[in-house]
Amino acid sequence: MKIRVSVLGLILSILATTGIATANSLVQMDVRKSGSDALNMTFMTSESDAGNVIVRKKSDNKYVLLIPKVSSENYKSQILSSSVREVVSDVDVKNVDDGANGYTKVTLITTKPLEISATTKKAVAGDNKEYKNVLANAPKQAATTTPLVAKTASATPAKNIKQVAAMTKPAVSTAKPTVTKT
Repeated sequence: MKIRVSVLGLILSILATTGIATANSLVQMDVRKSGSDALNMTFMTSESDAGNVIVRKKSDNKYVLLIPKVSSENYKSQILSSSVREVVSDVDVKNVDDGANGYTKVTLITTKPLEISATTKKAVAGDNKEYKNVLANAPKQAATTTPLVAKTASATPAKNIKQVAAMTKPAVSTAKPTVTKT
Protein backbone atom coordinates (compact mmCIF):
# COMPACT_ATOMS: atom_id res chain seq x y z
CA MET A 1 0.00 0.00 0.00
CA LYS A 2 2.87 2.37 0.78
CA ILE A 3 4.23 1.71 -2.68
CA ARG A 4 0.90 2.60 -4.32
CA VAL A 5 0.67 5.86 -2.35
CA SER A 6 4.31 6.71 -3.16
CA VAL A 7 3.91 5.93 -6.85
CA LEU A 8 0.73 7.99 -7.01
CA GLY A 9 2.49 10.91 -5.33
CA LEU A 10 5.44 10.61 -7.70
CA ILE A 11 3.19 10.55 -10.76
CA LEU A 12 1.18 13.54 -9.55
CA SER A 13 4.33 15.53 -8.82
CA ILE A 14 5.82 14.71 -12.24
CA LEU A 15 2.60 15.67 -14.00
CA ALA A 16 2.31 18.88 -12.00
CA THR A 17 5.88 19.96 -12.73
CA THR A 18 5.59 19.21 -16.45
CA GLY A 19 2.28 21.05 -16.73
CA ILE A 20 0.44 18.03 -18.14
CA ALA A 21 -2.09 17.87 -15.32
CA THR A 22 -2.54 20.86 -13.10
CA ALA A 23 -6.17 20.14 -12.13
CA ASN A 24 -7.23 19.42 -8.62
CA SER A 25 -8.10 15.71 -8.49
CA LEU A 26 -10.66 13.78 -6.48
CA VAL A 27 -8.77 11.30 -4.30
CA GLN A 28 -11.46 9.87 -2.03
CA MET A 29 -15.14 10.27 -1.22
CA ASP A 30 -16.22 9.75 2.38
CA VAL A 31 -19.97 9.24 2.85
CA ARG A 32 -21.40 9.02 6.35
CA LYS A 33 -24.88 8.87 7.75
CA SER A 34 -25.33 11.87 10.03
CA GLY A 35 -28.91 11.02 10.98
CA SER A 36 -31.73 8.74 9.88
CA ASP A 37 -32.55 11.11 6.99
CA ALA A 38 -29.19 12.84 6.47
CA LEU A 39 -25.84 12.24 4.79
CA ASN A 40 -22.55 14.03 5.31
CA MET A 41 -20.19 13.78 2.33
CA THR A 42 -16.53 14.79 2.37
CA PHE A 43 -14.58 14.88 -0.88
CA MET A 44 -10.83 14.57 -0.39
CA THR A 45 -8.89 16.32 -3.15
CA SER A 46 -5.23 16.58 -4.13
CA GLU A 47 -5.18 20.36 -3.57
CA SER A 48 -6.59 22.33 -0.68
CA ASP A 49 -8.60 24.90 -2.66
CA ALA A 50 -11.50 23.02 -4.21
CA GLY A 51 -14.26 25.56 -3.60
CA ASN A 52 -17.81 24.85 -2.52
CA VAL A 53 -19.75 21.73 -3.40
CA ILE A 54 -23.11 22.44 -5.04
CA VAL A 55 -25.90 20.05 -3.99
CA ARG A 56 -28.98 19.91 -6.23
CA LYS A 57 -32.08 17.85 -5.49
CA LYS A 58 -33.45 16.57 -8.82
CA SER A 59 -36.24 14.45 -7.29
CA ASP A 60 -37.08 12.80 -3.96
CA ASN A 61 -34.55 10.05 -4.67
CA LYS A 62 -32.01 11.69 -7.01
CA TYR A 63 -29.34 14.21 -6.06
CA VAL A 64 -26.55 15.77 -8.13
CA LEU A 65 -23.44 17.19 -6.49
CA LEU A 66 -21.10 19.42 -8.49
CA ILE A 67 -17.51 19.97 -7.37
CA PRO A 68 -16.02 22.83 -9.42
CA LYS A 69 -12.34 22.78 -10.47
CA VAL A 70 -11.93 19.12 -9.41
CA SER A 71 -11.13 16.35 -11.87
CA SER A 72 -12.34 12.80 -11.22
CA GLU A 73 -10.67 11.35 -14.30
CA ASN A 74 -8.54 8.86 -12.31
CA TYR A 75 -10.95 8.35 -9.41
CA LYS A 76 -11.84 4.74 -8.58
CA SER A 77 -15.18 4.19 -6.85
CA GLN A 78 -15.17 2.94 -3.29
CA ILE A 79 -17.38 0.55 -1.38
CA LEU A 80 -19.92 2.30 0.83
CA SER A 81 -20.46 1.24 4.43
CA SER A 82 -23.49 -0.95 5.18
CA SER A 83 -25.28 1.86 7.04
CA VAL A 84 -24.91 4.17 4.01
CA ARG A 85 -25.99 1.43 1.57
CA GLU A 86 -29.31 1.32 3.46
CA VAL A 87 -30.15 4.78 2.09
CA VAL A 88 -27.94 5.11 -1.03
CA SER A 89 -28.65 2.64 -3.82
CA ASP A 90 -26.30 4.06 -6.50
CA VAL A 91 -23.39 6.51 -6.79
CA ASP A 92 -22.10 7.69 -10.16
CA VAL A 93 -18.96 9.85 -10.38
CA LYS A 94 -18.17 11.54 -13.69
CA ASN A 95 -15.51 13.98 -14.83
CA VAL A 96 -16.93 16.85 -16.90
CA ASP A 97 -14.61 18.88 -19.14
CA ASP A 98 -16.28 22.23 -19.74
CA GLY A 99 -13.30 23.74 -21.56
CA ALA A 100 -12.32 25.86 -18.57
CA ASN A 101 -11.38 24.21 -15.28
CA GLY A 102 -13.81 21.29 -15.45
CA TYR A 103 -15.75 19.80 -12.57
CA THR A 104 -16.80 16.51 -11.02
CA LYS A 105 -20.44 15.47 -11.13
CA VAL A 106 -21.63 13.00 -8.48
CA THR A 107 -25.12 11.55 -8.91
CA LEU A 108 -26.72 9.84 -5.90
CA ILE A 109 -29.79 7.63 -6.12
CA THR A 110 -31.33 7.17 -2.67
CA THR A 111 -34.02 4.95 -1.19
CA LYS A 112 -35.76 7.89 0.46
CA PRO A 113 -35.53 11.72 0.58
CA LEU A 114 -32.41 12.90 2.43
CA GLU A 115 -30.71 16.05 3.62
CA ILE A 116 -27.22 16.08 2.11
CA SER A 117 -24.32 18.25 3.23
CA ALA A 118 -21.02 18.18 1.38
CA THR A 119 -17.54 19.66 1.86
CA THR A 120 -14.08 19.30 0.37
CA LYS A 121 -10.73 19.03 2.06
CA LYS A 122 -7.16 18.25 1.10
CA ALA A 123 -6.34 14.56 1.34
CA VAL A 124 -3.42 13.41 3.45
CA ALA A 125 -1.97 9.88 3.67
CA GLY A 126 -3.77 9.25 6.97
CA ASP A 127 -7.17 10.01 5.39
CA ASN A 128 -6.89 7.19 2.90
CA LYS A 129 -9.35 4.43 3.89
CA GLU A 130 -7.32 1.73 2.17
CA TYR A 131 -4.23 2.80 4.09
CA LYS A 132 -6.16 2.73 7.38
CA ASN A 133 -7.64 -0.70 6.56
CA VAL A 134 -4.21 -2.15 5.84
CA LEU A 135 -2.95 -0.90 9.18
CA ALA A 136 -6.04 -2.11 11.03
CA ASN A 137 -5.87 -5.59 9.49
CA ALA A 138 -2.12 -6.05 9.86
CA PRO A 139 -1.20 -9.03 12.02
CA LYS A 140 -0.36 -8.02 15.55
CA GLN A 141 3.07 -8.95 16.86
CA ALA A 142 3.24 -10.90 20.09
CA ALA A 143 3.97 -8.76 23.13
CA THR A 144 6.75 -11.08 24.21
CA THR A 145 8.90 -13.38 22.16
CA THR A 146 10.01 -16.81 23.24
CA PRO A 147 13.77 -17.21 23.13
CA LEU A 148 15.25 -20.11 21.21
CA VAL A 149 16.70 -21.55 24.43
CA ALA A 150 13.22 -22.09 25.86
CA LYS A 151 12.39 -24.56 23.07
CA THR A 152 15.35 -26.76 24.01
CA ALA A 153 15.44 -25.87 27.68
CA SER A 154 16.43 -28.36 30.26
CA ALA A 155 16.31 -28.20 34.01
CA THR A 156 19.68 -26.54 34.58
CA PRO A 157 20.85 -23.21 33.21
CA ALA A 158 24.33 -24.64 32.54
CA LYS A 159 22.89 -27.10 30.03
CA ASN A 160 20.95 -24.26 28.37
CA ILE A 161 24.18 -22.34 27.86
CA LYS A 162 25.88 -25.40 26.37
CA GLN A 163 22.92 -26.01 24.05
CA VAL A 164 22.97 -22.41 22.82
CA ALA A 165 26.74 -22.58 22.34
CA ALA A 166 26.38 -25.81 20.38
CA MET A 167 23.75 -24.22 18.14
CA THR A 168 25.89 -21.21 17.37
CA LYS A 169 29.22 -23.01 16.75
CA PRO A 170 30.16 -23.34 13.12
CA ALA A 171 30.60 -26.86 11.85
CA VAL A 172 34.32 -27.67 11.56
CA SER A 173 35.57 -30.54 9.48
CA THR A 174 38.22 -32.76 11.12
CA ALA A 175 39.15 -34.51 7.89
CA LYS A 176 42.61 -33.82 6.51
CA PRO A 177 42.73 -32.09 3.18
CA THR A 178 43.92 -34.19 0.30
CA VAL A 179 46.57 -32.89 -2.03
CA THR A 180 46.94 -34.31 -5.49
CA LYS A 181 50.06 -33.88 -7.58
CA THR A 182 49.86 -33.32 -11.25
